[in-house]
Amino acid sequence: MTLPAVYPKVIRQRSSDLFVDPAEWEPFSALVADYANVLRQEEAAVTALDKGAVSALQSKKCPAEARALRAARRAFGRSRFDRMLYETVPSSRKTAFGADDNLAAMTKLALDREERCQ
Repeated sequence: MTLPAVYPKVIRQRSSDLFVDPAEWEPFSALVADYANVLRQEEAAVTALDKGAVSALQSKKCPAEARALRAARRAFGRSRFDRMLYETVPSSRKTAFGADDNLAAMTKLALDREERCQ
């Protein structure tokens, strides 16, 4: 599994630390391969309007996401990885972060979601 070629460039522009070194992408890609595969299958099922497949894949998605997060945090360090997520991944449907965004609150929301997925 490979990540889209644009990912490293976008993340490198926004991250203060993690994934600035291109060598960090190879192990990360391996750690999240199962989750990325589920997302790819889900996208194909949605495109095909296959409600049964979408439903089945959604039951796999949450646990795959939790496994990927745990593996990445072990590999890169929890605070380092969570900081990268905060810096690079918009919460919900936000397209930008403002001064009122709070790392601790955003991290808690992500951890709550991860816990529900286990």
